[in-house]
Amino acid sequence: SKSDGFLDVIEDAEASSAPFVGPIEFPETHDWEDLTKSRARLAAEGRSEMSPAEIKIKSKLTNQIEAKYRDQPLAEVLDDLARQADVPIHLDLVGLESESVGTDTPVTISLDQSISLKSALKLLL
Repeated sequence: SKSDGFLDVIEDAEASSAPFVGPIEFPETHDWEDLTKSRARLAAEGRSEMSPAEIKIKSKLTNQIEAKYRDQPLAEVLDDLARQADVPIHLDLVGLESESVGTDTPVTISLDQSISLKSALKLLL
């Protein structure tokens, strides 16, 4: 019945809130390697679990950009990078705040050659 289903869900939620006791066991290294190879093969065959939008964004991460900024607010720098790479960039404001970084935090980076958007984001964030 409907009420039994509701109670089952509540009991499942209650059980899942209990902390895990004991050591966490991970699969053997070769199992992880097999999973990684399998995911790479599926992606190469176009059968990845990513949505078309995610695939498009991932491909844009390889776009080459110029990174020359001096004391510019982080938000402006990321807006410019987004424009150069033709991909939207959304900030995790909560994550930035937890690191005591704001969208107005000044950024200085001056690279002599172009780099991928992915590399630029790693350097900046």
